[in-house]
Parts: sequence; structure tokens; C-alpha cells
Amino acid sequence: MNSQALGVMMSLHLNATKWRAPLFVLLLAPTVWAADTWDGEGDDALWSTAANWAGDTAPTLPASLIFAGSTRLTPTNDLTDATVTNLAFAAGAGAFTLGGNAITLGGNVSVGAGGSVTNNQTLDMPLALAQNAVLTSAPVGNSSASIKGALILNGPISGPFGLTTSGKNYVQFNGTNSYSGDTTLASSSSDIYCSIGSDRAFGTGRVKFGPSSYAPQLWVTPSGGDRVVTNDADILTVLFIAHNATVAGKAPGGLTLSGNVRVLPTSGFYVNANSLTLSGTVSGGGSAANVFELRAGKLNLWGNNTFTNTLIITHPGYGLARVLNINSDASLGHISNGVRLQTSATLQLPASTNVALAPSRMINITSNYVATFDIPSGASLTLNGPVTNSGAVAKSNSGTLTLAGVNSFSGGTTLWGGTLEVNGDASLGALPAAPSTNLRFAAGSTLRAVANHALAANRTLAIGANVAATFDPQGFTQTVCGVISGGAGSGLVKTGAGTVALDPGTDRTNSVWSLSAKAGTLHFLSGTHLVTSNTVWNQYKVYDILHVNGGTLLVGGGLLMTTGDGYATVQNGSLMVTNGTVNLCSLRELLNAYAGTGNTTVSGSGVLDLNVLRITQSGTPHDQNVVNVNTGGTIRLNNFNIDTGQYAPYGTVNLNGGTLVAKIPTGGFLGYNTPKWLTNVFVRVLEGGAVIDTDTNNISIVLPLLSGAASDGGLVKRGVGVLTLANTNTYDGRTLVEAGTLKLNVSNTLWTGGSLWVASNAVFDVNGKSQTLAELAGSGTVINNGQLSVTAGVAPGTTNMIGTLTLASSPAALGGDFRVDVAADGACDRLHVQGDLDLTGLNVAVSNPETLNKFARYVIASCEGTLTGPFLSEALPSRWQLSYNAAAREVLLRYDFGTLMLLN
Repeated sequence: MNSQALGVMMSLHLNATKWRAPLFVLLLAPTVWAADTWDGEGDDALWSTAANWAGDTAPTLPASLIFAGSTRLTPTNDLTDATVTNLAFAAGAGAFTLGGNAITLGGNVSVGAGGSVTNNQTLDMPLALAQNAVLTSAPVGNSSASIKGALILNGPISGPFGLTTSGKNYVQFNGTNSYSGDTTLASSSSDIYCSIGSDRAFGTGRVKFGPSSYAPQLWVTPSGGDRVVTNDADILTVLFIAHNATVAGKAPGGLTLSGNVRVLPTSGFYVNANSLTLSGTVSGGGSAANVFELRAGKLNLWGNNTFTNTLIITHPGYGLARVLNINSDASLGHISNGVRLQTSATLQLPASTNVALAPSRMINITSNYVATFDIPSGASLTLNGPVTNSGAVAKSNSGTLTLAGVNSFSGGTTLWGGTLEVNGDASLGALPAAPSTNLRFAAGSTLRAVANHALAANRTLAIGANVAATFDPQGFTQTVCGVISGGAGSGLVKTGAGTVALDPGTDRTNSVWSLSAKAGTLHFLSGTHLVTSNTVWNQYKVYDILHVNGGTLLVGGGLLMTTGDGYATVQNGSLMVTNGTVNLCSLRELLNAYAGTGNTTVSGSGVLDLNVLRITQSGTPHDQNVVNVNTGGTIRLNNFNIDTGQYAPYGTVNLNGGTLVAKIPTGGFLGYNTPKWLTNVFVRVLEGGAVIDTDTNNISIVLPLLSGAASDGGLVKRGVGVLTLANTNTYDGRTLVEAGTLKLNVSNTLWTGGSLWVASNAVFDVNGKSQTLAELAGSGTVINNGQLSVTAGVAPGTTNMIGTLTLASSPAALGGDFRVDVAADGACDRLHVQGDLDLTGLNVAVSNPETLNKFARYVIASCEGTLTGPFLSEALPSRWQLSYNAAAREVLLRYDFGTLMLLN
């Protein structure tokens, strides 16, 4: 060895050991070997070639070797059983790669720096440790590895001893190592750099990340792909950085520590990570000095952990976005541990993982930051403990987040996907003092109820543009009292077997672009609900505005109204209006039973106001495609319709006490004289009866009104317009013409055994048709009645009210009972015929004889033609008689006082 080489070697060893002098002196003792220096002046690169060594003398092993210069940079050990006491790369040396036979390392390995050049140095050959060794990189470097000087170990390292790293650059472990001693990652500066290029980088012993508590920060880079370190480990550095630098040409990956990790009570554990997974048990902590803090990047906590400090997530002003991924409640350590966010961060689960956090675990979101819960497909996270402070909650990805605690966070909730489950109003945090947006649907998401509850009125909901907000109460009832506001393209979708009730209050308005009820019940209780979508109607977009598909849309109060053009559709579901109003007047049609079955029902005080109601599209059988007009309910419309272009449009209209109101004059209010209308659609009059209000319009009903009950409720005609019945009807209840005109258009339009009552100022137009009725009553007018026959009775007037029934012409025949009411002042019911009147088929009786006034004269019948009498029979009180005045053409009822005798 020349004196220069010896000086270099001693300088390197002193530099490498000055930070851990006691340890390194021990490693070098007891013998300091002479150093042999490589100069590469031989004809090959073999160690055995003497000319490759300074002084042209090959090393006498064991020896201390120095590789210097830049000649023959791939020295090959062709010696066997070679023991090297120390191995150094001189300052200014070229980029060496040492290969060949294995060596036994009886000392340390170091990289020097000096002059204008510092290079990475590589050992390819296997190393067998004969003692604990120190691996020292160059005394210059940085975390990005842009300064060369790394020590790269590619060959396997074996032996019953351990390793310690040092220097200021990276030490890279690429071999499949089996040494059994511990590994201590240290440095000769404030930062420690280590590159892990193999899953077996650290042999089988324990790894100490840092030489002592609160050691300088550690930069650990998994190199060449994702790396899994199975060794048990101690965390001793203040800051643990799972880095993402490219070291010696190897791109970074993710790092997993699958062994048990111990955090010493006197140490902090601050994590900066590109991607760090701790899948073994993390233990330790327990002192005020110990802090478990995620500062940057992604940390996967997947072990059955016992550490005893709340995990804190902070933002030092640099680094990747903070993500904490857990796979169990135990991931967070001791049962009292929680998570405190001092910055916005993401809390995440692996796919298809179900986690329920203990009620004792608090999620504390400070200073208006946002905790984003990223729950992937098939995964669920339940927060049984409180979510507190002034921050906000966000839910992303397609899995499920359950807020099961009594929460007090005040920043509101934003849904970016998947499902949010709540069990009460408090699930969504502190209630705003005044109405304000507190729940936002920023992307397609589901709000699911896990208990009956109501969301308070001050907690308003916003649905973003082109976003579908799904409400799924499962089997429960969820009442939403806050206002719902949706942007352009927004949709409110109801799923689940239970009920979602919208109850914003009388003076408040919900607004969404589209509405869909797919299961269970969507119940409108109060307020105004606008559906504002405006489709291109001739493109026949039938599902884009209001769509009832498998569920029930129930309007029990308030106003549900569309504002755009297009269609509303009931497909395999039900539209029910029991109170309040549904206004679909902006739409072309309501398509009942479209591409399936469907039911539309009004009842109570509910009103359905629309243009056209399509009874059926192509559904079968007819009794599953139904429009029900029940007692108290009203449908206001231009007309009914079916799709006659379909093969089998079957449907039913049940008239059961509710009212149909015509909005325009039409000859096809209900049906046309075409085969599919007449054979496929059935209009049934049930117990409550049919009520038709023409308003001021003249309309026709072409379909027959069929009796649909053992005792149906008949027909009531309202409105000043004309209702024409254009078919033979079979309902058997009474026909009441309360206003306007009821007109017949075929012979025996009405059931021949039925009764008809026509009110004052109303008209019954027989239209010259042959019509037989059992009874005729009322105070109105019957016209065109030349072929009208009455078989069971005539009753002018109204019950308990005096009136005159007028026949505009001579009837065909009148038979049965003729009953009249009288008043004490001489007023009485009267039958007046503007033609001939034949009373011989009638049996006369007074309905209220106790009211008769002996001093009054009652005209009970009159005509303008020939009067023919007498009545067939007269059931009158004693001394009351009928007088037939042919000249006056009237019949009088008067009291017979008898003969007056004067006695002197």
C-alpha cells in the first residue's frame, strides 16, 4: 500500500464513523489492514491480475481494498474465498461496478467524494458478512437522487450479522438478502436516505428506521416497483418519508411494511408517503411526546394495531394529497383513538371491505376543512362515533358511508358518489340556524335511511347540474322538510320499499329538472314542487321529465307542477293524488301504463290537471292499466287517449265518485268509434258514481259507461256545457243532470230501468231517440222527448224543494207514481208539458200531506196541448180532491169543505 492510498482509506473511515464513533471504532477493531488500491492498468479487469493494482501487486487476502480512478470500471473478483476487511471507493473515482465471485466482508463499505466528480458505486457480487458492517454512501446527496454518490448493492447479502447505513446519499439494496442481524438505517447528516430494490432487502432481522429516538428524517424509496418488507421494524425517526424518487435508474413504487412496527414512546411518527402500507401490527406510543401524524401522501393502515395515540392529519405546505386507508376498526389502534383532521384529507377503505368504527372513535374535522370518505365498490364504512368541529364531510366513490352517531360538524355534507346512510337529522351534523344548503349532491349519489326520521327544514338540499340524487329509505319513512334545489339536468330518484316524504311547508318551493319514482312511495305533503325539464317532444323522450317506474308517486298536499314540454310516464307504477294538485299542463300527455302496466288515481281533494291522459300504451290485461277517479278527486283534462298504433292497448277507467272536468270542446273526450277503443278500453261506474263536469264545453263520450258494481253510483252531469252520451250505457244508478245539458245520441242510451233527475236550469236532451226510463224527476227541462217513456214514476221538483219539471213536447208515455211536494203557501211541485199530457197511466200521491193548507189551491200538472185524465189512482188525504180543468189545461189539488147549511 502506498501512503496516498492509506491516507484516502483512513480519511474515508474517519468520515464514515465520526457520527457513530463508538460503534464504528468497534467495527474496525482490532486490526487496521493495509489497503490495496485498484488502478486498472492490466490487460483485463480481473482482481487476480497484479497490474490492475497499485505497485503491480495483487492483494494478499484478507485485505482492505480501494477502487480509484476511472480505468477498467467493472473489476471482476476471480478469487475464491476472498475476505475483504474494508472496501472503499476513492474520492473522484469513476462509476465502478464490482462483480464476480462472492466475498466475505469483514469490515465496511464506503463511497468517497472529492474533486469535481462523484459517481454511484455498485457491488454486483454476493457478500457474506463476517461481522456487523457499515455501508456508507457518498458524503454528498439529496432526496431526489439528482446528486450521484449512491452505494448500490445488487448481490445477495448473507451471514449472521447486521448492517448499518451511513453517508449523505442513498444506499440501495437490490439483492435477495438473508443476513440475520438487524439493519439500522442511519446517516452522517440530518437526513437518512435508503432505496429498497428488493422485498428481501433487509434479510431476516429487525429493521430500525433511525439509530435512536427522534433521529433525523428518513427518506425511504421503494425502487423498481412496489416493495413489501416483511421484517419487524422500529420507527425512531421524527419523520418517515416513503419517497418517490428515481434512484440509480429505478422508478419508485409503493412501500409495504408487513411486519410488526413498533413506535417508541419517546419518538414521534410523522409520515410523508408516496404510498406507505403498514399491514403488520403497529404498537407503541402512549406518551405526550408521541405523535402519529400523516403529513403528506397515502398511508394504508391495515394491521391489527394497538398504538395509543389519535392519528392526526396535517398539511406542512408541501407533498401529495393526504389519504388514510384503513381496513378495520383495529387499524386505528387503541379503542379510544380517533382521527383529527387539521387539513382536508381523504379517509379510504380497500375495495369490498366492510368496517364499523367503535362509538368511542371521534372524527374531528377542524377549521372548515373537508374529510372526504372514499368508499369503493362493495365496501362500507360505519361511523358509530361522533363527527365533530367546524369541518365538512364529503362522500366519494361507489361504496357506502353510514353516519350513525350524533354528529356536530357544521360544514355540511357533499356527495360525490355511492351511498350515504343516515339514521336521523343529527347524522348530518349541526343544524343551521337559518335555512341554508347543508347537503349537496355533486355527483350521482344515494341518500339512504336506516331508521324513520325527518330532516329539518333549515337543512336544505342542492342537486348539481346533470346529477341524479337518489333517495332510498329502504323499509323506513324519511321526511325531508328542507327545500330541494336542482340545477339544469338534475334528477330526484326515489328507490327502496319505504317512503320519502317531501314536506317543505306551504310557502316554500322545491325545484328539480326531472323526477322518478322507481320503488316504494314518493310522497308530496306540502309546498310547491317544480319539475323543470324541457325535452324535445317529437323525439319522444318519455322518461326524462316525470317517470313513475315501479313505485308510487303520492301527492297528499301542495302542488307538483311541470314547466317544460314533453311527457310524464307511469310505467309499472302508480300516480296517486289524494290531496293537493298535480299540474301537468305544460306537457303533451300523461302516459299511463306505458310499456307495461300502470295506475293513475285521484281521490280525497286531489286534483290532476293536464292536457291529455293516455289510458294505456300497449299493456294487457285491461284491469292492470287503470285510471281511477275516486270520491273527492278531480281530473281536469282535454281528453283521454290510447295508442291505437299498438297491437293491444288495453285499459280501464273506473269512475268512483271523483270528477272529470273537460277543459276544451271535443267530440272525443272519452273514446272514439274505432275498434280498439270500443273493444279494448272499459269505462266502469263504481259505487261512487261518475261525475262529468263539462264546464262551458260541449263534449262527447263515445265509450259505454258500464256498471262496475252491484249497486253503482250512476252519473252526475255538471257544468253549463253539453255532454253527449254516444253509446249504450249499462250503469244502473241514477242519472243527475245538475247543470248544462245531457244529450243522448242512440236509442236507450241510458239503462231502461234507471232513473234520471234534471235540476233547475239544466236540460235533458233526449235528442229524438227512443228512451225508456223507470223514473223521471227534477225541476229542469226535458227536450226532444217525443220518444221518451217513463214506466215507474214521475217526480217533479227536488226533495224538500218545490220545482217544476218541464217536458218540451209530448212524451211517448208516462206511467207509475206521480209524487209531488206541497207548501203551506200554495206552492207545489208541477209537471208541465209543452204539448199533450196524458195522466191516465199515473198514480198520484202527495209526499208531505201534513203540509197541505186547506185554503190553498195546488196546481200539480199543466200542459199546453190536450190534457187527458184522470190519474190512474189518487192516494189523497181525506176531503182532498183533484180538479181537471181542460180549458185551463191544468190539474188542481184542493180541499173539499162540503155543503154549508144555514139554520134559523
